[in-house]
Amino acid sequence: MLATVPVDPCSGNARERILAGALALSEHGSHLFFRHSAHFHNPMVARELDALAGESSLDDPAVADVVEALVADLPGLALGIYSPVPIARGLQAARPVDELLTEFRYEMIEVDARQRWSWQGRPVAPKIHRFFLENTRYEAELGLWYFEYRVNDEWWDKSYFRGTTPLRVVSLDEAELEATLNNDTRDRIDALSFRLDADEQLFVDTVASGVVLVSDAVRFALLRNANEACDEIRLGEGWVPLAWPEGHSPT
Repeated sequence: MLATVPVDPCSGNARERILAGALALSEHGSHLFFRHSAHFHNPMVARELDALAGESSLDDPAVADVVEALVADLPGLALGIYSPVPIARGLQAARPVDELLTEFRYEMIEVDARQRWSWQGRPVAPKIHRFFLENTRYEAELGLWYFEYRVNDEWWDKSYFRGTTPLRVVSLDEAELEATLNNDTRDRIDALSFRLDADEQLFVDTVASGVVLVSDAVRFALLRNANEACDEIRLGEGWVPLAWPEGHSPT
């Protein structure tokens, strides 16, 4: 759920204009990043907005103008993460708009239904894939997964994923209802949330990592213990429901 920001649409306050625009862009699937203390912050996340409380760029009318110009291009605006501060500075320096939007729009990594990663239409190399995955977490306020890592003391890089979940269960402790994920973290599952998609991939909700895909090995082990109707699976010492997508029968 997105952070809600009370905004007076008639107000000329730059910060309110920026926050209203950030909300509109988030609903479209794009996001704003503001750099502060070596980190990039999205003002639609409450704790990150708090971190930006003293950031003067959010009170700059020129930055607010850029944000409102981005919103004005919806719904045709290219999806991505925009940095409005350097765009505003570039416009003040008479740099071409198209050049600035190319330089300061960061494309998100796309994850398809089979968890194949791509960026700018090209597959992500295995070494980069593994590095990003080790630094992947879930942002519950946005319902998005993101990676963030330290480039140096002055710069932490950050971006979001779009598409399906980049995380999957690689092993499952059925007694403790705790999953080990492919980013080397452990998370408790919601045992009542197992469901299959149209391709019979299995998903489950977790406490801290959002929806995760269940790896083939774990899925096969669970489905081998399905009941005759295939609408429940045995988990530990009990039975839990197994949901099927609309229009698909378990028999």
